[in-house]
Amino acid sequence: MNAKNPFGQNPFANFDFTDLSKWTEQIKVPGVDMQSVLEAQRKNLDAIAQANKLTIEGAQAIAQRQAEVLQSAMKDFTGSLQELTTVSAPQETMVKQADAAKTSFETAISNVRELSEMAAKSNSDALELINARISEGLDEMKTVMSSVADATPKAAKAPRSGKAAA
Repeated sequence: MNAKNPFGQNPFANFDFTDLSKWTEQIKVPGVDMQSVLEAQRKNLDAIAQANKLTIEGAQAIAQRQAEVLQSAMKDFTGSLQELTTVSAPQETMVKQADAAKTSFETAISNVRELSEMAAKSNSDALELINARISEGLDEMKTVMSSVADATPKAAKAPRSGKAAA
């Protein structure tokens, strides 16, 4: 397993399309460039791999930040406990406890907001990449279908009537 990526390597990232290229040479569809179709699928897999990479990097950043938040919370808690041991009056202890609770709550809300924004950005970046590829793929499909229509003989393009020949 890769030390940086806890999920290991993507088995499709370095897929050799050479064998598929040979296979597609055997398929003959009038007006369809099978190499273009194959290239489009390679681009799809590449986009998925890139989106997965962004997602994993985002998850790693979130996990790292969560660890930092926990470490900071433990440090603050220890500091609050030490501060409370120096207080002699019960009223002062209650005031310090209330202040500590308020500060802890505000910090927790801030941290949750930050982590939520990190997750949203990571997801948005990955989704943006996939959306761009889908748009590009639809444009490619439109081009391929247009070339198929241009290659289709005129007789095959004629509309068919619903009536059977007598």
